[in-house]
Amino acid sequence: MDAVKQYAFEFFGRVAFFAGATMMAVKASVGVTSGALSLGAWVSSPEFLWFLFALAMGLQAIFGVNRKLIAHRPELTGFVYWNYLILGLLFFLLSLYYAFFVKPSYQILP
Repeated sequence: MDAVKQYAFEFFGRVAFFAGATMMAVKASVGVTSGALSLGAWVSSPEFLWFLFALAMGLQAIFGVNRKLIAHRPELTGFVYWNYLILGLLFFLLSLYYAFFVKPSYQILP
């Protein structure tokens, strides 16, 4: 796999992870920021688990591709980059599902 393809796969994978993490974190934290949930109630709600998942996606986007694995096993280079791109796109689709189709466990308006 050439360097241009590696760069493109990692770039679009990072964009997908960041976009998904941002969408998911914003929706998961709306209950606390709107005042509908107290912090204690938010921590025990399903939205907190979604927020943790968004945090993990954001960290994956920050750290990027596992270059130590590629340095140790160069024959896995193509697999690692394809895997990073596909996982980024799948997590982005999951965050779209969460953002538009999952109802929150609280109500902002009575």
